[in-house]
Amino acid sequence: MKTLRGLTTHPSAAEIYLILKEQFPALSFGTVYRNLRILTDQGKILELKMATRSSRFDGNVEQHYHILCEKCGRIADLQAPSLKDIEKRFQNYTDYSVMGYKVELMGICPQCQEKRSSKKILV
Repeated sequence: MKTLRGLTTHPSAAEIYLILKEQFPALSFGTVYRNLRILTDQGKILELKMATRSSRFDGNVEQHYHILCEKCGRIADLQAPSLKDIEKRFQNYTDYSVMGYKVELMGICPQCQEKRSSKKILV
């Protein structure tokens, strides 16, 4: 959990395994995966399942949003005001008991935008 909290890259289980493997050579991927599952179930970390990509993990459990680059797959935190009371607003449109919501933002990150711009210049 300490390793994940120190990252802002929202790594996959495999990426976390590679980071920890340097410090703990006998560590197995299964151990990392089981612990990620336990920490997620306990609410100590977040599992991000964005746009059908493999799960990524976030050590920041505070309410915040994420944006996914559709080119390179990078996930970044989005510093934006909370959509407070959205559940109450949507409750008027359904007989369901609204328990929460998930907002997924997608776009092209600055690095991929720059790559695309530099390719156009070369043509």
